Amino acid sequence: MSAVGGAGRGPGGAWLRPADDPDGAGGAAPGATSPSRADAPPPRTRPAVAALPFGRGARAAEILSKKDFREPSGLAFHPKRGTLFVVGDCGHVAEVTRDGEVLRKRRLRHADLEGVTVGPRGLVYAVVEESPPRIIELDPDTLERRREFPIKTKHEGERVIARRANDGLEGLVYVPSEKAFFALNQDHPPRIVRLDVPLGSPDGGKARIVEVIDIAGSVREWASDLAHDPRTGHFLVTEAGDGTVPGALHELGRDGKRIRSVRLPGRCQEGFALDPRGSAYVAQDTGGVLRVDPR
Repeated sequence: MSAVGGAGRGPGGAWLRPADDPDGAGGAAPGATSPSRADAPPPRTRPAVAALPFGRGARAAEILSKKDFREPSGLAFHPKRGTLFVVGDCGHVAEVTRDGEVLRKRRLRHADLEGVTVGPRGLVYAVVEESPPRIIELDPDTLERRREFPIKTKHEGERVIARRANDGLEGLVYVPSEKAFFALNQDHPPRIVRLDVPLGSPDGGKARIVEVIDIAGSVREWASDLAHDPRTGHFLVTEAGDGTVPGALHELGRDGKRIRSVRLPGRCQEGFALDPRGSAYVAQDTGGVLRVDPR
């Protein structure tokens, strides 16, 4: 196990740590007198920041080795199954336990898988970067393809995703509160796009872009994965390190503006996921998956 730097950079450059009171409400001490109705605090609002396990002294453990999974590029935690789904550049997809035991694995041909998410009815959805960019619907029990949804690359007449080779879609997340898929495009400038995916069509169909969120002011270079924190409603965008610059996780508001950044363990961080108990998982393009547990 290796130690993780317990810090993150905010917009002003100062290193931040996760909030000591992530719920945003300290609560009364035992035995304290309840305030009168007139003095009662305002209703609880969403916490200001996501609860991330990267405080000082946090430690990262490798749960999946390079031998177990080459070039993982996307992660998603399945809340009903209590497992992780991992996808890779060479078309590999696997279901693994929190401790890294591989339950099932297969390879999808002609699919450069860059991101994965859990969607409606517990089905798994993976995104293919380009040629053409598309979403593949998978059966979580067998990992077999069910349907495909090619993604239209233009929005309001302008091509906004997959404009150049190797600058295509890198992440995918389904946000239940909005009943929508969001994809991350690594282009310059990087963008998050909201997609209308025709899940009601039995044979699939084309997904279209209905919203574009510019995140150029929040992510510098290699935006590599997209997650969502339901407690705050914030996007979590992974930025891969290159050996000289450490990887980072950027917490963004719904408008794409950066709230804070935290340093990620590992190298070439291509995927990120959180589970309900607060553990974080980081996929390394160099091979393997790390887990960081809350203290």
